[in-house]
Amino acid sequence: MKKNTLLFTMLLFSFVTFSQSIVIGTGSTLTPVGLANPIDSYNESFKYQIVYTATELSASLTPYDEITALGFQVYYDNSVGDLLGYTIKMGHTSETNLASNHDASPTIVVKNPFNYNPVASGTFDMITFDTHFVWNGVDNVIVEICKDINSNAGMYPFGQVVCSNTTIPSIRYYRADGISSCGEDTNSPIVQKPNIQFNYTDGTPPSCLPANTLTANTITATSADIGWTSGGSGESDWEVVIQTAGTGIPTGSGTSTAGANPYSAGSLTPETDYEFYVRADCGTGFSTWAGPFTFTTLCGVYPASYTQNFTTYPSNCWEEGNDTDVATGPNGTDGQWYNNGFLNVGTTGAATFDFYLSGNKDWLVSPAFDFTGGSFGVSVDVGVTPYSGTNAITMGSDDSVTLLISSDNGATWTNLIKWTETNSPSNTGDNHVIDLSSYTSATTKFAFWATDGATITGDYKFYVDNFRVDAYTTLSVDDLQSMEGFKFYPNPVNDVLNVSAKNVIEKLQIVNMLGQVIKTVTPNIKTYQLDFSELSTGIYFVKASVKNTEGAFRIVKKQL
Repeated sequence: MKKNTLLFTMLLFSFVTFSQSIVIGTGSTLTPVGLANPIDSYNESFKYQIVYTATELSASLTPYDEITALGFQVYYDNSVGDLLGYTIKMGHTSETNLASNHDASPTIVVKNPFNYNPVASGTFDMITFDTHFVWNGVDNVIVEICKDINSNAGMYPFGQVVCSNTTIPSIRYYRADGISSCGEDTNSPIVQKPNIQFNYTDGTPPSCLPANTLTANTITATSADIGWTSGGSGESDWEVVIQTAGTGIPTGSGTSTAGANPYSAGSLTPETDYEFYVRADCGTGFSTWAGPFTFTTLCGVYPASYTQNFTTYPSNCWEEGNDTDVATGPNGTDGQWYNNGFLNVGTTGAATFDFYLSGNKDWLVSPAFDFTGGSFGVSVDVGVTPYSGTNAITMGSDDSVTLLISSDNGATWTNLIKWTETNSPSNTGDNHVIDLSSYTSATTKFAFWATDGATITGDYKFYVDNFRVDAYTTLSVDDLQSMEGFKFYPNPVNDVLNVSAKNVIEKLQIVNMLGQVIKTVTPNIKTYQLDFSELSTGIYFVKASVKNTEGAFRIVKKQL
């Protein structure tokens, strides 16, 4: 009988894993009254994130140890009793500073929702997990706690725990009344980091270790070189999955890198957020997936049929430059351009520069366009108003805005049109259509360069809106027709082309296919008959100017 008892005891001992613990935080201060903390009842619900670093954890833990419980040093209980739907999640993260953003790193639920009544004993009030968290031995750990609505919240005391003050905010929270905070992102950082105790057991490393320290370099519009550090299982091959950011841990197999690390990923979509995962192929099996690592592809070259109305700002692939001259070019630093309503109507929809200081030299730069084949043009609406109101005003004596073009992706720039005191845009808006048939670069860019000179000459706004790139004839006809109600007929024409507009037609020119001006007239009336009777049969262009809007359209002259 004694032998059987001894044998049973030895067998039981062989299946027991002894629990160990680590305490992180040596401070003795309390979280301030009413400030967010893990047992907070100031509002009806909360979400609370805390980062504990790999350095802190590795003081006791080793890779693949399993965290089985956590507890905070509760000093004062709250007034609500049970904290309803108290849920704990944990995950790996590369973040240490939560000053700016919610940490969206993947997490798992380690403690299912339950009603938690903190015990204020001054010691660590431990909560045993439903699911153990396996630490990878490399990354920091994010602890995320949330609770559902306690309708009796808001009464003192609100609950306080012992904390250590930090200089870098590694804590972030969200609090609300009337809604559960569990589905919300945290929005406020703090530096009072609660002391915590983790209980853990020794883990067993897997036979095939996952990769770590993921990277993405040499990122272009359509490719990226992704890399990682081997987990150390002797593996010489890996699988990768590259997918739209936020897709999550892969559920199937990936693409073999054929031993390549780094691996060149191609056929990506420009200006797209991606994430990638990698797992080791150890021959006898695969490791778990490591990731995600996120990166964003650069802007590509746009086809030359494009409209930007600045509904959002800055718009996709547009950038600014700050305090550099034309020879130097834009530096990618945010300047003084911003979003405002065109001509001071509304608050969005136009790129705007406020002239009220001196010495600024700021850029607004477009993405690149493919002008291969030529015959393209650019159209843009500009205007000027006082800082407040919509009255007429003239640009300052040494202020200017220049529309520039580059045929080498922004390395050098050429003036297209310069607005100054002498040709200041109106307070009702002016449209300009520019023929760019001589430009054929596959990396054509545009920029608006604003400089407010050395003298402060007023306080007014310059607006840019409805920026269009397209075939020159398409732009010119579209703008004349939409803005000035321009009409012409018949086409083909025998002898007389009838033209009309809502405003006075300032100038008409007939241009042949060689670009030579055959005839110029200045009607200065709203309807006009343009004489084609003496011209030979063939194709011509008619250039028209109506109230600062210019355009050209194709006309066929047929035999009489």
